[in-house]
Amino acid sequence: MRKTILSLILIFSMVCYAFALRSVEGYVYDKNTNKPLTGATLYIHELERGIVSDENGVFVFHDLPDKSYRAEISFLGYETRIVRIDAKSELSVGLEPSLIEAPEVVVTASNFASQHENAVKIEAVNLENIESSGVSSFAESLTAIPGVDVISKGNGIGKPVIRGLSNSNILFLNNGVKMENYQFSEDHPYVIDETGIDRVEVIKGPASLLYGSDAIGGLINLLPEHPAPVGDVDGDVSVVGHTVSDGGQLNAGVKQSTNNLSWGIRGSMKSHRDYMDGSGRLVPNSRFSQQSAKAFLGHNNHLGFFKLSYDYSHLMPGMTNAASAPLVNKNGYVPDVWYQDLTNHTVLSKNTFYLNDYKVNANLSWSKNHRIVNATGLKSVDMALSSWGLDLKTWLPSSDVNDIILGMQANMNDNNNYDGKVKVLPDYSRRSLAVMGLYQHRFFERLSLQAGARYDYSYLYIPEQEKAVHSHDEHDEEPDEHEEEHAEEILAQDYTFYNGSFSLGATWEINHHLLFRANIATAFRPPNVAELTQDGVHGSRYEMGDADLTSQRNYEADVSGHYHSKSLSVDIAGFYNRVYNYIYLSPTGIYKEELPVYLYSQHNASLFGGEATLKYQPLKWLELNSQVSLVRGLLSDGQYLPFIPHDKINGGIKIMRRQLGVFSRLYLSVNFVHALEQRRPSQFETVTPDWFLLHASAGTTFKFAANKMNLSLNVRNLLDKKYIDHLSTLKGVGYYNPGRNIALRLKWIF
Repeated sequence: MRKTILSLILIFSMVCYAFALRSVEGYVYDKNTNKPLTGATLYIHELERGIVSDENGVFVFHDLPDKSYRAEISFLGYETRIVRIDAKSELSVGLEPSLIEAPEVVVTASNFASQHENAVKIEAVNLENIESSGVSSFAESLTAIPGVDVISKGNGIGKPVIRGLSNSNILFLNNGVKMENYQFSEDHPYVIDETGIDRVEVIKGPASLLYGSDAIGGLINLLPEHPAPVGDVDGDVSVVGHTVSDGGQLNAGVKQSTNNLSWGIRGSMKSHRDYMDGSGRLVPNSRFSQQSAKAFLGHNNHLGFFKLSYDYSHLMPGMTNAASAPLVNKNGYVPDVWYQDLTNHTVLSKNTFYLNDYKVNANLSWSKNHRIVNATGLKSVDMALSSWGLDLKTWLPSSDVNDIILGMQANMNDNNNYDGKVKVLPDYSRRSLAVMGLYQHRFFERLSLQAGARYDYSYLYIPEQEKAVHSHDEHDEEPDEHEEEHAEEILAQDYTFYNGSFSLGATWEINHHLLFRANIATAFRPPNVAELTQDGVHGSRYEMGDADLTSQRNYEADVSGHYHSKSLSVDIAGFYNRVYNYIYLSPTGIYKEELPVYLYSQHNASLFGGEATLKYQPLKWLELNSQVSLVRGLLSDGQYLPFIPHDKINGGIKIMRRQLGVFSRLYLSVNFVHALEQRRPSQFETVTPDWFLLHASAGTTFKFAANKMNLSLNVRNLLDKKYIDHLSTLKGVGYYNPGRNIALRLKWIF
C-alpha cells in the first residue's frame, strides 16, 4: 500500500511540458486620484503565482491556463480586493485608500474569498505580526487572536487553546495537512515553527468540514509563504535576540519564479537558555533548541498546478518538573537532564487539475513524527507515528453566485515503539475514510448561505504485545525482579467508529460596511489511543484509560457582527458549544506507585462565551485598539473544566509614520494585557490571581545597499512583573512566567 501511494505521489508530481497559453494584462490605480499604483501585488492562490505592477501600474501574466480565476489585489494602505479574471480579457482595478484594512482575505474556506463572503469567521495573523511579537514560542504568538490561548511549559512547549478546548479537540494543519503529533497531552508540543509561512488562519468551532470531523474546538492552519513574484529572485536573512533567555534565532531563505516554475528553500535555527521569571529567578531546564528546513518546487502548465514540498523540524525542549529541577547544575543551551527529542518530517504533493469546467485538487502527504524522552540519561520513551494521507476535492462548474465542492479523505496512521523503557502508547494502526460535500450560494448580492455534510469512518487496531514496565524511578536502568514478575501482555483490540457531521451558516451583508453571521455546526471525535489504553506513569501522575469510552459529539452555535469604515473596525462574537460524552482526566483519590491515579472519564459539558475587538484610527498616524475575550466551561454536574483561560482585556495605542527621510513604515506602540482572576478552577486546579502586563515595540523599514532592511525592537513584560498564567503547567511546581524580555530583530530582504 505504501509503495502504491508513493508511486501516486511521483506520478501526480511529474513535471509536464508547458504549452504557450494565454496571457492576462491588467492595470491597477488609485480609485480616488486615478493615478497608477506601482508595486501593487496580484496573486492567484490556486496557481500560487503572483506578480507586481510596474511603474505604470501595469502587470502582465503569461501562460495562464484558459480558465477563470479569483485573484487577490493588494497594496499597502488600500483595501484588498478580490476580482475574477480569465485568460481572455484585460483587467482594470481601482483600489480605495483605507486606514483600516478590510475586508480581510482568507484561504482556509470553501474557496479563496473575502471574509465578507464566508458564513464562518476566519481569524488570521500574518508573518510580520508573528515575527515582531517579541516572543520565542510560536504557539505564544497565536494569542494575538482573541479566543486563542496557549498551555505552556516554559518557552519551549506550548499547545494552542481555542475557546477553552485543546489537544485532540482541535485540528492543527500545516498547509492543509493534519499534523499527527501525539496531541493527547499538553506536554507534547507541535513540532513546527513560524519560518516559511505566510500567515496562520484560525476557525473557532467545528465548522471545518473540508479538513476533518474532529475539530470539536476549532482549526489552526499554517499557510506557506508565497513564491517569489514571476520574474523575480527574492531572499531574506533575519536574526533575533532575546534577553530573558540569552537566546536567539537565525533564519534564511531564497526563492525564484518564472512563468512556469517556482522553487524555494529555507533554514532556521533557534537556541535558548533557561529563562528568568519576574522575580529574577532562573527556571531550571526551561531551555530549548530547534532547527528546521523547508523546500518546495512548483510547476504550472496547461493541465494545472503541481507542487512538491518538504518540511523538517527538530525540537529539543527541556522539561521543567519536580524531578528535573534539582539535577540542573548550570544554565546552558542544550538540555541534558530531562528533555524531549522531537523530529517531524512532512512531504506534500499538492496538485490542481483543470478538466473542462471542473477543478480537482489531489493532495498526497506523508509525515513521520518521532518522539524520544530522555530522563536522567535514559531513553524513557522512543516511538514514531507515520501517517499517509490522500485528500481529493472537486469543484463543480460554478458561477459568481454559487460553489459546490465534493471530496473525500483517506488516512493511515501507524505507531511503533522502539527501545524506550516505557510504552506511553502501544503499537497501533488506524485507518480512516471520509466523504464530504459543501454548497455555498449568494442571494441578492447580500445574503450568502453555506451548508455542508461529512461522514467519517475509522478503524483502530492494537495488536497483541508486551506491556512495557512503568516505573516512576527513572534512575533504574532495568526493571527490578518485582516488576518483571508483574509484566503483562496487551491483548489484541480493535475499535470501529463512524458518524456524520454537518454545518449550516449564513452571512447577511447589510451594506459594504456592516454584516452579520450565524452558524450552527456539529462534529465528532473518536477517543484517541491514550484515552482507551493508557495504564502507567505519565509525568507526575499515574494515568488510566477506559476501553469503553465512546466518541465525543458536539453542537455549537455562533453569532457575530462586523462593522468597518475607513477608520473604524468592530467585531463582536458569541458562541455556545454543547459537548456530549466529553472526555477528560480526573483524579480518583487513589495512589499507585506513590503517584495519584487519574482516570479518563466522560461527561456532558458546555462551553460558552465570546470575543469583541475594536480598532480605531482617528488620524493617519494614530491607531487605538482593544480586545475582550471570555469563556466558561462546565461539566453537566456543575464542575469546571480544566485549562479554561483567564478572562482577558487587551488594549493599546500605536503611532505610525509612513515616511521619514530614508525610513518608512515607522511605528511605536504600547499595549497592555489584563487577565482577570481565574476563580473557576477544575477539581485538580487552584485559583489563579489576576495580572497586568505592559508591552512596548518599535520598528521601521529602510534601504541598505539597494535592499530593504526591517528593524524592530519589542519589550514584553515591560515592568518585569512576577505573574503566573492559569494555563502554565509550571504553576504546580512553583515557577512563574517569563520576566522582562527585550527582543531585537533585524531582517535583510534582497
